[in-house]
Order: sequence, then C-alpha cells, then structure tokens
Amino acid sequence: MNPYKISSFLENKKIGFWMIFIFLCLIPIALWRDYTPANELRYISIADEALRNHTWFSLTNHGVPYSDKPPFYFWLIMLCKLITGEYHMGILILYSLIPALGICYTMAKWSQNMMGDSCRASLPLFLITTGYFAGTAMVLRMDMLMVWFIVLALYHFHQMYEGKGSLRKHQVLMAIYIILGFYAKAFMGILIPLVSSLVFLVTKKEGRSFFKYWNGWVWTIIIGGIALWFGMVYIEAGGEYLYNLTVGQTVSRSVKVSVHKKPFYYYIIFLSYGIAPWTLFYVISLIEGIKKRLFQSSAEHLFLVVILTTFIMLSCFGSKLAIYLVPIFPFMACLALIVLERCKWNKLMAASISLPAIATVLAFPAYLIVAYRMPEWHHPSLYIATALLSCASALSINFAWRSKRLLTAAQLFCIGFLLTAFVGGFSLQKFNPTIGYTALAKEAQKQEKEWNCNGIATFGVWRAENMDVFFPDRLNIVTQADSLTLPKYEGKLLIVKEKKLKDKKVKLIVSTKPLLTTFNGYVLVKL
Repeated sequence: MNPYKISSFLENKKIGFWMIFIFLCLIPIALWRDYTPANELRYISIADEALRNHTWFSLTNHGVPYSDKPPFYFWLIMLCKLITGEYHMGILILYSLIPALGICYTMAKWSQNMMGDSCRASLPLFLITTGYFAGTAMVLRMDMLMVWFIVLALYHFHQMYEGKGSLRKHQVLMAIYIILGFYAKAFMGILIPLVSSLVFLVTKKEGRSFFKYWNGWVWTIIIGGIALWFGMVYIEAGGEYLYNLTVGQTVSRSVKVSVHKKPFYYYIIFLSYGIAPWTLFYVISLIEGIKKRLFQSSAEHLFLVVILTTFIMLSCFGSKLAIYLVPIFPFMACLALIVLERCKWNKLMAASISLPAIATVLAFPAYLIVAYRMPEWHHPSLYIATALLSCASALSINFAWRSKRLLTAAQLFCIGFLLTAFVGGFSLQKFNPTIGYTALAKEAQKQEKEWNCNGIATFGVWRAENMDVFFPDRLNIVTQADSLTLPKYEGKLLIVKEKKLKDKKVKLIVSTKPLLTTFNGYVLVKL
C-alpha cells in the first residue's frame, strides 16, 4: 500500500474512532480475566462483607476494621452485586476502563487549541499503551477513578482561570470532583488539585487570586462532603475507627511510615519503567519542550506544574506506591504530543518513537522459542497475537525512519499492541488458573457437593482468606499442619497446595483419606 494513504487514513481518524477501537480491543481481557487474589479478590471480599453487615461508610476485612481506603469504589462493587446478584469482571472492570477513556476524552477536549486534530485524536492510543496507565485501566482498583476526578477538577479550575463559562458553575463542579476524588482515594484527591492550582497561580504571579477560585462555595462543598463521610463513619463504627481512618492513616503513610516505605528517589527509578514503552519519548519531549520554550499557553504551563509539583510532593511522602504517580501521566502524554507536532523530524525523536517497535519486532520468533521450550505456554491465539505485534512493529519502524511519519509510526505500534491484547485475550481461559482462584473454587464447590462436605478448609494457599467470596460463612484457614487432625475440621473439604505435600505431616494426613483429587497444582481432599 501507498505509505501516504496509510498515513492519511490513520491520521484523519477522530478521537471517537480510537476510543471505540480501544474499548473493543480490551473486551476479551475485560470479560475473561480472573480476579487476582491479593487486591481484586480482597476488594470484592470487603464489599461482600459490607453487604452482609449492612454498612456503607465503615468497612471491615474479615471482621477487622478496614480504614485503608474510602468507600466510593466499594459502593460501586456492592452496586454490581445488588443489581445483578453476582460479581462480574466484565462489569467491575468498567469502573476502571470508563474513567480511563474519560480521562482521554477530557485531555483531548482540553488540548483543542494546543495541537491539531490528528495528534489530539491519538492521545488515547498513547495513554492506553503507557505502562502503569494501561495496567490501572485494566485492574479492579479505585485509582483510575481518582485520576479522572483530579483531571476534571483541574480542567474546571483552568476554565475558571481562562474566564470561560460561569465562574460559579466551574467552582461547584471543581468542588464536586474534588470531593469525589477524596471519596475514591482520600486526601490524594484533594492535595493534587489544591497544590497544583496554588503553585500554578504563584508561578503566574497571581497567588493573591487563589481564593477567587477556591472560594467559600468550594470549601463549603469540600468540607461538607468530608464531614458527611466522617460523620457517617462515626455513627456506624465509632470514634476508634474514625481515628484510624484520619490520624492513623495520615501518620502511617506520611510521618511515621509503616506501609510502602520507599526512599526519596523511588519515583525517579519508577518512571524509567512506569511510562514504558514511551519513557524515552515522554522524557525527551518534555526536555525539548522546556528547552525550546514550546509550552507557552496557560494550559501547557498548568500541565507542567501538575507534573512537577505532584512528582516532588509524592517524593516527599514516606509512603510510596508506583500507582500514586499515575495522575501525572495524562499531562505528560499531552505535552509530549504537543512537542511531537511542533518539532521537525530528527533522529532522536525518531528513535524515541520507534524504540517500542524495535523492542517488540521480534515478538513472534521469541514466542516460537518460548512455546517450544515451555509447552505450557502454547496457545494458538498467542501465535497470531505475537505475529500481529511483529508485523505492526516492523511497519512502525519503517514509517518512523523511511517515511519519516512519526505520528503514523506511533499509531501503527499502538494498533498492533491493542490487536495483540485483543487476540491474546482469547488465551486467558487457559492461563486463568495461574492468575486467580475462580476455576479452583468452582472445582472445590463441585467436589464439596459430590462428597457431601460440611465446609471448606485451606492450607498453604496464598491469600486464601479472600476466597470467602466463593465460600461465604464456611471458609476455614488452617495455618498449622497439626491442626488438620482437629475434630472441628472433620468432614470439611481441604484445599492444599500440592507443594505442601512435601511436609511429612501433611502427606500422612492426606494419604489416609479415601476421597482425593488434584486440580491445577492443588489437592482437594475430604478430611
């Protein structure tokens, strides 16, 4: 095909086309991936427990007060159960995927006067293939909701700054999005818009106008929203829970750090892989943009302030998680695309755009070797997926260097990446038993009924406590091998990791039982 026609076809597509394309490509993963035991299954377990306890503002995790996260995301999980009667991955994943697409749309709308339609429409492609942004969009977590609310709050702040529309309307909407961000991820939802807008005004030498935007209406809504949550928490769970939720969490995560403690430079190292495969492109573009003074508009100035202030602020906190830095990724991608459009083709920019393709162009032959040496990784869809990725990468390299069409090169890689995800998603049902516990739980439920057991016990199963989602009110966690002989476990179905049979005590107990079966590295036995 004519390279010009390919470029013209891709670069003339609107943002709506790419967002629908992204959504369709991610459907197989959204529908068929199993829940991860550590976080996703835990969140469902907490939501399920809240439904059983009829609590909405104070959460518990296996009877222990859970003040680590605000309730908003858990309300959405609970809503899924209340409407459908079950927890469906295809529905729950929308709580991350829709916010991710909402961020793409908001950023594209915001940057309408900063770059042309082609670059603006390509923004979703860059974001959905950016390391931790892509990961956050496809896991059951509240972080993407928080990022969306932060972006929306800052958008309405900037609309006020530019004098567009009704000041009161933007103030109310900004405050609502901030309180929603607070309900999604606590104080992070307030701190980033607050600090970013303040620093932005100070750098513009307009610091005195801060309370013009953050006026009494804004603070009334924010403080009222916080007071409502804290008040309901106090009514439901009392003062001790409220203390742990406020003072306890603040101290443990910022002052006397007891969770996720990392050094000051942690996020510098994280960025090297957190925004992969576009690390080189984003970094070079930001440096180039600052060096050549390409960021002149107030929106571009605000984007830069959000990136720098958030990065510095989070680095100063003792508690650090990689996912905390995701709010700056949309602004990095947007500024990088602005630079891409405004700069002429050069070898450094071409290298940064083609690096992801260079890294994946041999995906197909690499998979052939893996499938040959490790047959357990063989699946027909993965041959097609990796072949698509190799072809798209080869085309991307050609357009970056030979045709010198960098945007088309990036689009081709992103298309190949998403098609790989789509086709590769059909292999998930084979690999799900290594991801989560749904298949194991179904087999256990089947054997429990067939063997007429009176409950479930687990031994040596990682994060087994979250399996109460599958076995409510009848799950027992055994931590000592000697306990398996206790009368209270008699008649229960035991799920034990096959590796644990190396323990002589466990092997002796299991070997004497007449009803036994194995399933994906686990042994099911009636005690």
